[in-house]
Amino acid sequence: MEKIIYDFTVIGSGIGGCAIASKLNKNYNTLLLEKEPYLGGCSGSFKRGKTTYNIGATTFATYQEGLPVYDFFKEFDLKLNLKKSDPAITVIMGDKTIHRYQELDKFIDEINKSFYHPKNKEFWYKVKEISNLFYKRGDFYYNKDNFTKTFYHLAKSIIPFSFYFLLPAKKGLQLFLPNISKEYQEFIDNQILIVAQAKSDEINFMTLLLSLGYALYDNYYPIGGMGKIFDEISKHIPNLKLKQDVTSITKHKDMFTITTKKGNIYQSKNIILNKPIFKQKPELYTDQSAFVVYLSVKSDEIYHHHYQIINDTILKHSISNSIFVSISDYDDDLIAPKGIYSITISTHTKVSYWENLSASQYEIQKQMLQAEIVKLLLSQFPSFYGNITDVFSATPKTFGRYIKRKTLGGIPLSFKNLLFNIPSPKIDDNTYYVGDTVFPAQGWPGVIMGAKNLERIINNG
Repeated sequence: MEKIIYDFTVIGSGIGGCAIASKLNKNYNTLLLEKEPYLGGCSGSFKRGKTTYNIGATTFATYQEGLPVYDFFKEFDLKLNLKKSDPAITVIMGDKTIHRYQELDKFIDEINKSFYHPKNKEFWYKVKEISNLFYKRGDFYYNKDNFTKTFYHLAKSIIPFSFYFLLPAKKGLQLFLPNISKEYQEFIDNQILIVAQAKSDEINFMTLLLSLGYALYDNYYPIGGMGKIFDEISKHIPNLKLKQDVTSITKHKDMFTITTKKGNIYQSKNIILNKPIFKQKPELYTDQSAFVVYLSVKSDEIYHHHYQIINDTILKHSISNSIFVSISDYDDDLIAPKGIYSITISTHTKVSYWENLSASQYEIQKQMLQAEIVKLLLSQFPSFYGNITDVFSATPKTFGRYIKRKTLGGIPLSFKNLLFNIPSPKIDDNTYYVGDTVFPAQGWPGVIMGAKNLERIINNG
């Protein structure tokens, strides 16, 4: 047993675990434990052969001065090797291709080519206006144990946007974009799904605006893969131990004893779990997850970093009619050999679709969805035919095995999961959660904001 007694031990090194470990290490003796030999959880990278693959979507979103993600990396003077993604995403719908450019007027010209509407300019300017106002407030605090302080901060943050919070998304669209076509609605719904894990009939108008806004900010591609971002963060976490699969956590008086599969034992005054809160709050459990296909492809052509391909029908064994395609940069020789692209493709599915199957049923179903996704990809990228050198896939069960969570994407930002229905990160005086299932939202911006919120709770109550 180590004789060191840590002030805080963070278990799990996803975005939230790494962020809170970095922040607490400024004032506390903080330990970060990770089961795998790499950091990042479902946001990291892994190597197979000569190619590195990003575990999930590779959007490094809203990395722009004055916004939460940028401020975090600036706080620790982290050095990142990034290449700007503009357009942030290219959307393909049948015979339509829509580039989501950052520059607002350029994007409005683009959207008018495919979905002309006399109010497009007014609507998309509203998306950017509300997103700017929301992010610039920056004074977010949420802790159910301190109702007065939470209410005060939520009131300051939300009252200016109360009209948009109380307005159902579908009614907001009817107000700002009346009588849009079914196809335009489908485009918007699939954009929202990327961020909010829900479509417009389940969310309020504020969530819709924020979900559509991320592509209007600086978005980047990390050279070498998402894991390189975590490699940089790790330099600022001195007490980091990899390959430490935690098997038990016990508490005696005011001390936690943490035991790992290797027999290592650590002691800590406080525990922070970077994992879904569903065991603690089963009523919030979401069955939603992801199915991911990984490919290596030979090509000398140059592609954008991100595509969304929207299909006519829902894919088999999924709950989505779209796939999100992340393609490595043409000049990125760190992620794959020259002339080879590393590609990650994800779609939404349910955990329950992959449970209670025989080994043969599971494999058949896995190969069926993988084949359908590859077929959809090839329909839009015909030059990939005959040039795929490796292809394999991951189901919710795969993620459960490697990162100990079968659900992916956090709690959908639907009507039932707003404000005081969202769990706060403090469980008791010595136990906390961090990550995309606790306040305030998902992805790099949301989880970084959540880590900042937890830091405030720990330091100030």
